[in-house]
Amino acid sequence: MTRRLLEISKLVIPMSRVADIGTDHGIIPKYLIEKNIASFVIACDINLKPLERAKKYIGNIKNIDIRQSDGLSNIIKEDNIDTIIIAGMGGHLIKTILDKNLDIVRAAKQLILSPQNAQEKVRKYLHSIGFQIDDEIFIEDMKKYYVIMQAKIGVEAYNEESHYKYGLINIRKANGDFKEFLQYRENVITCILKKVKSNNIRYEELQKELEVLKCTKSQMLWKY
Repeated sequence: MTRRLLEISKLVIPMSRVADIGTDHGIIPKYLIEKNIASFVIACDINLKPLERAKKYIGNIKNIDIRQSDGLSNIIKEDNIDTIIIAGMGGHLIKTILDKNLDIVRAAKQLILSPQNAQEKVRKYLHSIGFQIDDEIFIEDMKKYYVIMQAKIGVEAYNEESHYKYGLINIRKANGDFKEFLQYRENVITCILKKVKSNNIRYEELQKELEVLKCTKSQMLWKY
C-alpha cells in the first residue's frame, strides 16, 4: 500500500461503514476490513474493468460490496454510509460527484477527499455546502505531492485566499513535505515567468499565484 492510501485509511472512523468511490483495485476496502478499521465497505467504480480487478484482489473477503456506480449515484440511504472516500480524481470531478448526491453526502459523518488538482475549488465548495475541514495531510509519495482532506458537517469560512489555495491546516502544520512543495512551486513559477511576456494573461495569473505563495510562506514558522 502506498503512503497516500495508508494515510487515507488512518483517517477512517473506527468501525464505520465506508463508501470508496473510484476504488480501482480495491486496495483501500480490503485494507480497511482486514485491519478491522471499517465494519463494511462499498467499493465503487463507474467502469467494469476496475471492478473486475477489485474482485480479483479482494477475493472472498466478507463485508465488502463491489458495486458499479457513477460516483455516489448507486449509494442509497439504507446503506447507512458514515465515511465517504474519494481519491485519485480531479477537484472538479470530486465537486460534481458530491453535488449530485448531497443527501448522501450530508448524511455521512466524514468525507475523506484527495483531489489531484483544483484543491482550492474543493475547499471553497465544502464550505459552501456546510462542511468544515477539520484535518488535512500533505505528503510526498512516489515523487508526487498529495493533499488529503477530512471534512464533516459544520460552519466554516477562511479569511485569506492563501488558506483556500494551500489549506489553512497545512499552513499551520508546516510539515517538511509541504515546505518542500512550496519551494518547488516557487522555483517553477519563477522559471516560467522569465519565459512569458509580461502582457500575457498567463503572466498575470502566475504573478498572482506567486504573491499568494509568498503570503503563505510568511504565515509559516519557516524551519530548515
